[in-house]
Amino acid sequence: MPARMEDDDEGPYESVYGLVIEPEMPKPKPPMHKSKYPGTIPPTSSTFATAQTSKPGIRNVAGAQEREKPKPSEHTYHKPHATFGVPIGSVKPDPQKPLKKFERTSRVESLTALRKKSPEKLKASVSHTVTKPPVPKLNEKPVMNLVSGKNYVTANAVDNILKAPPAKAKHYGELDKDYLRKADYGKIPAYLEKIKADIRSEYDYIRKLQDQQKKEEQGRIRPLPEEERLELIEALKKKWEKVNADYQVWY
Repeated sequence: MPARMEDDDEGPYESVYGLVIEPEMPKPKPPMHKSKYPGTIPPTSSTFATAQTSKPGIRNVAGAQEREKPKPSEHTYHKPHATFGVPIGSVKPDPQKPLKKFERTSRVESLTALRKKSPEKLKASVSHTVTKPPVPKLNEKPVMNLVSGKNYVTANAVDNILKAPPAKAKHYGELDKDYLRKADYGKIPAYLEKIKADIRSEYDYIRKLQDQQKKEEQGRIRPLPEEERLELIEALKKKWEKVNADYQVWY
Protein backbone atom coordinates (compact mmCIF):
# COMPACT_ATOMS: atom_id res chain seq x y z
CA MET A 1 0.00 0.00 0.00
CA PRO A 2 1.51 3.37 -0.85
CA ALA A 3 2.41 5.76 1.95
CA ARG A 4 0.28 8.60 0.53
CA MET A 5 -2.76 8.17 -1.65
CA GLU A 6 -3.66 10.51 -4.44
CA ASP A 7 -5.43 13.69 -3.39
CA ASP A 8 -9.19 13.68 -3.87
CA ASP A 9 -11.62 16.60 -4.02
CA GLU A 10 -11.98 16.86 -0.25
CA GLY A 11 -8.21 16.96 0.49
CA PRO A 12 -5.06 14.79 0.79
CA TYR A 13 -5.48 11.24 2.00
CA GLU A 14 -2.82 10.02 4.50
CA SER A 15 -2.07 6.44 5.61
CA VAL A 16 -0.38 5.00 8.73
CA TYR A 17 1.85 2.94 6.50
CA GLY A 18 3.74 6.10 5.65
CA LEU A 19 5.35 6.02 9.13
CA VAL A 20 6.99 2.65 8.47
CA ILE A 21 10.65 3.00 7.41
CA GLU A 22 11.35 0.90 4.39
CA PRO A 23 14.59 -1.17 4.65
CA GLU A 24 17.40 -0.27 2.30
CA MET A 25 18.09 -2.92 -0.24
CA PRO A 26 21.81 -3.84 -0.53
CA LYS A 27 23.45 -2.88 -3.75
CA PRO A 28 24.53 -5.82 -5.88
CA LYS A 29 28.29 -6.42 -5.95
CA PRO A 30 30.02 -5.71 -9.23
CA PRO A 31 31.75 -8.63 -10.90
CA MET A 32 35.32 -9.30 -9.73
CA HIS A 33 37.92 -7.52 -11.79
CA LYS A 34 40.07 -9.78 -13.86
CA SER A 35 43.07 -8.34 -15.65
CA LYS A 36 43.37 -8.94 -19.31
CA TYR A 37 47.10 -9.55 -18.86
CA PRO A 38 48.15 -13.01 -17.69
CA GLY A 39 49.72 -13.27 -14.24
CA THR A 40 52.19 -15.97 -15.19
CA ILE A 41 54.60 -13.60 -16.94
CA PRO A 42 56.45 -10.55 -15.60
CA PRO A 43 55.13 -7.10 -16.56
CA THR A 44 56.73 -4.99 -19.22
CA SER A 45 60.26 -3.82 -18.31
CA SER A 46 60.04 -5.65 -14.99
CA THR A 47 62.97 -5.76 -12.55
CA PHE A 48 61.20 -7.79 -9.86
CA ALA A 49 62.52 -11.12 -11.08
CA THR A 50 66.19 -10.11 -10.72
CA ALA A 51 66.20 -10.04 -6.89
CA GLN A 52 68.42 -12.63 -5.14
CA THR A 53 69.88 -13.67 -8.46
CA SER A 54 73.00 -13.02 -10.48
CA LYS A 55 71.08 -11.99 -13.59
CA PRO A 56 71.28 -8.24 -14.27
CA GLY A 57 69.07 -6.24 -16.60
CA ILE A 58 65.35 -5.95 -17.25
CA ARG A 59 62.83 -8.63 -18.15
CA ASN A 60 60.08 -8.60 -20.77
CA VAL A 61 61.08 -5.35 -22.42
CA ALA A 62 58.96 -6.14 -25.49
CA GLY A 63 55.81 -6.71 -23.39
CA ALA A 64 55.16 -10.25 -24.58
CA GLN A 65 51.88 -11.79 -23.45
CA GLU A 66 52.92 -15.42 -23.75
CA ARG A 67 55.15 -17.28 -21.33
CA GLU A 68 58.38 -18.32 -22.97
CA LYS A 69 60.65 -21.09 -21.84
CA PRO A 70 63.99 -19.84 -20.46
CA LYS A 71 66.96 -20.26 -22.70
CA PRO A 72 69.86 -22.44 -21.51
CA SER A 73 72.04 -19.33 -21.10
CA GLU A 74 69.49 -17.49 -18.94
CA HIS A 75 69.27 -17.67 -15.17
CA THR A 76 66.54 -19.79 -13.62
CA TYR A 77 65.29 -19.98 -10.05
CA HIS A 78 65.75 -23.10 -7.97
CA LYS A 79 64.21 -21.91 -4.70
CA PRO A 80 60.40 -22.06 -4.51
CA HIS A 81 60.02 -18.63 -2.85
CA ALA A 82 62.88 -16.79 -4.58
CA THR A 83 60.45 -14.68 -6.64
CA PHE A 84 57.25 -12.85 -5.77
CA GLY A 85 54.93 -15.60 -4.58
CA VAL A 86 55.13 -19.33 -5.12
CA PRO A 87 55.62 -20.89 -8.57
CA ILE A 88 52.74 -22.06 -10.67
CA GLY A 89 51.30 -25.29 -9.31
CA SER A 90 51.17 -26.86 -5.86
CA VAL A 91 54.28 -26.80 -3.67
CA LYS A 92 52.93 -29.33 -1.19
CA PRO A 93 54.72 -32.70 -1.05
CA ASP A 94 53.02 -35.62 -2.69
CA PRO A 95 51.61 -37.94 0.01
CA GLN A 96 52.07 -40.87 -2.34
CA LYS A 97 55.82 -40.24 -2.44
CA PRO A 98 56.99 -39.63 1.15
CA LEU A 99 60.55 -38.57 1.86
CA LYS A 100 62.66 -41.58 2.76
CA LYS A 101 65.51 -41.76 5.21
CA PHE A 102 68.87 -40.49 3.89
CA GLU A 103 67.24 -39.50 0.60
CA ARG A 104 68.61 -35.95 0.56
CA THR A 105 71.74 -36.56 2.65
CA SER A 106 74.20 -39.41 2.55
CA ARG A 107 74.66 -41.77 5.45
CA VAL A 108 77.74 -41.21 7.64
CA GLU A 109 79.94 -44.27 7.52
CA SER A 110 81.25 -45.82 10.72
CA LEU A 111 84.95 -45.88 11.57
CA THR A 112 85.11 -49.64 11.08
CA ALA A 113 83.70 -49.41 7.57
CA LEU A 114 85.89 -46.42 6.79
CA ARG A 115 89.05 -48.27 7.86
CA LYS A 116 88.22 -51.12 5.50
CA LYS A 117 87.02 -49.03 2.58
CA SER A 118 89.35 -46.00 2.51
CA PRO A 119 91.92 -45.95 5.33
CA GLU A 120 93.79 -43.02 3.72
CA LYS A 121 91.00 -40.66 4.89
CA LEU A 122 91.89 -41.37 8.53
CA LYS A 123 95.46 -40.22 8.15
CA ALA A 124 96.42 -36.88 9.71
CA SER A 125 96.76 -33.98 7.31
CA VAL A 126 99.68 -32.54 9.34
CA SER A 127 102.76 -34.63 10.02
CA HIS A 128 103.81 -34.92 13.67
CA THR A 129 107.43 -35.93 13.09
CA VAL A 130 109.99 -34.75 15.64
CA THR A 131 112.02 -31.83 14.26
CA LYS A 132 114.00 -30.95 17.41
CA PRO A 133 115.79 -33.11 19.96
CA PRO A 134 113.82 -33.73 23.12
CA VAL A 135 114.41 -31.60 26.21
CA PRO A 136 116.62 -33.40 28.76
CA LYS A 137 114.79 -34.80 31.71
CA LEU A 138 115.27 -33.67 35.28
CA ASN A 139 117.18 -36.78 36.38
CA GLU A 140 119.51 -36.78 33.36
CA LYS A 141 123.05 -35.41 33.80
CA PRO A 142 124.38 -33.03 31.17
CA VAL A 143 127.43 -33.95 29.14
CA MET A 144 130.44 -32.11 30.59
CA ASN A 145 133.90 -31.11 29.33
CA LEU A 146 132.86 -30.56 25.71
CA VAL A 147 135.26 -27.92 24.37
CA SER A 148 135.00 -26.52 20.85
CA GLY A 149 137.99 -25.13 19.00
CA LYS A 150 135.92 -22.67 16.99
CA ASN A 151 136.91 -19.01 17.18
CA TYR A 152 133.52 -17.29 17.29
CA VAL A 153 134.97 -13.77 16.98
CA THR A 154 136.76 -14.55 13.73
CA ALA A 155 133.86 -16.63 12.44
CA ASN A 156 131.37 -13.83 13.08
CA ALA A 157 133.65 -11.29 11.41
CA VAL A 158 134.03 -13.48 8.31
CA ASP A 159 130.28 -14.12 8.17
CA ASN A 160 129.51 -10.40 8.34
CA ILE A 161 132.05 -9.61 5.61
CA LEU A 162 130.77 -12.27 3.24
CA LYS A 163 127.09 -11.68 3.98
CA ALA A 164 125.08 -9.93 1.29
CA PRO A 165 123.99 -6.38 2.15
CA PRO A 166 120.38 -6.08 3.31
CA ALA A 167 117.87 -4.94 0.74
CA LYS A 168 116.48 -1.47 1.19
CA ALA A 169 112.86 -1.25 2.11
CA LYS A 170 110.68 -0.04 -0.72
CA HIS A 171 108.41 2.89 -0.08
CA TYR A 172 105.11 3.10 -1.93
CA GLY A 173 103.66 6.50 -1.06
CA GLU A 174 103.14 8.29 2.25
CA LEU A 175 101.67 5.30 4.10
CA ASP A 176 104.97 3.37 4.18
CA LYS A 177 107.03 6.17 5.75
CA ASP A 178 108.17 5.85 9.37
CA TYR A 179 107.20 9.17 10.93
CA LEU A 180 108.93 8.22 14.20
CA ARG A 181 112.28 8.79 12.45
CA LYS A 182 111.56 12.31 11.23
CA ALA A 183 114.10 15.03 12.00
CA ASP A 184 111.55 17.14 13.90
CA TYR A 185 109.92 14.21 15.75
CA GLY A 186 109.27 15.05 19.41
CA LYS A 187 110.02 18.76 18.93
CA ILE A 188 107.62 21.65 19.39
CA PRO A 189 106.25 22.84 16.02
CA ALA A 190 107.37 26.23 14.73
CA TYR A 191 103.85 27.68 14.70
CA LEU A 192 103.46 26.91 18.42
CA GLU A 193 106.76 28.64 19.17
CA LYS A 194 105.55 31.68 17.22
CA ILE A 195 102.26 31.74 19.16
CA LYS A 196 104.11 31.49 22.48
CA ALA A 197 106.42 34.36 21.46
CA ASP A 198 103.43 36.54 20.49
CA ILE A 199 101.71 35.84 23.83
CA ARG A 200 104.90 36.61 25.74
CA SER A 201 105.45 39.92 23.90
CA GLU A 202 101.82 40.94 24.48
CA TYR A 203 102.12 40.11 28.18
CA ASP A 204 105.32 42.20 28.46
CA TYR A 205 103.65 45.14 26.70
CA ILE A 206 100.64 45.07 29.07
CA ARG A 207 102.93 44.78 32.09
CA LYS A 208 104.92 47.78 30.89
CA LEU A 209 101.74 49.87 30.50
CA GLN A 210 100.60 48.91 34.00
CA ASP A 211 103.95 49.92 35.53
CA GLN A 212 103.89 53.24 33.68
CA GLN A 213 100.32 53.97 34.84
CA LYS A 214 101.26 53.11 38.41
CA LYS A 215 104.21 55.52 38.33
CA GLU A 216 102.00 58.34 36.99
CA GLU A 217 99.45 57.76 39.75
CA GLN A 218 102.14 57.81 42.41
CA GLY A 219 103.42 61.13 41.03
CA ARG A 220 100.00 62.76 41.46
CA ILE A 221 99.58 61.58 45.08
CA ARG A 222 100.95 63.83 47.86
CA PRO A 223 100.99 63.28 51.61
CA LEU A 224 98.20 65.09 53.53
CA PRO A 225 99.54 67.58 56.13
CA GLU A 226 98.33 67.26 59.72
CA GLU A 227 96.77 70.74 59.80
CA GLU A 228 94.72 70.09 56.65
CA ARG A 229 93.57 66.76 58.05
CA LEU A 230 92.31 68.39 61.27
CA GLU A 231 90.49 71.08 59.25
CA LEU A 232 88.69 68.42 57.23
CA ILE A 233 87.63 66.59 60.39
CA GLU A 234 86.25 69.81 61.94
CA ALA A 235 84.36 70.67 58.74
CA LEU A 236 82.80 67.19 58.67
CA LYS A 237 81.72 67.49 62.31
CA LYS A 238 80.05 70.87 61.67
CA LYS A 239 78.29 69.49 58.60
CA TRP A 240 76.99 66.51 60.60
CA GLU A 241 75.73 68.78 63.44
CA LYS A 242 73.80 70.93 60.95
CA VAL A 243 72.22 67.92 59.22
CA ASN A 244 71.32 66.34 62.57
CA ALA A 245 69.72 69.57 63.82
CA ASP A 246 67.57 69.83 60.68
CA TYR A 247 66.52 66.22 61.14
CA GLN A 248 65.48 66.79 64.76
CA VAL A 249 63.35 69.80 63.78
CA TRP A 250 61.35 67.96 61.13
CA TYR A 251 61.04 64.65 62.91
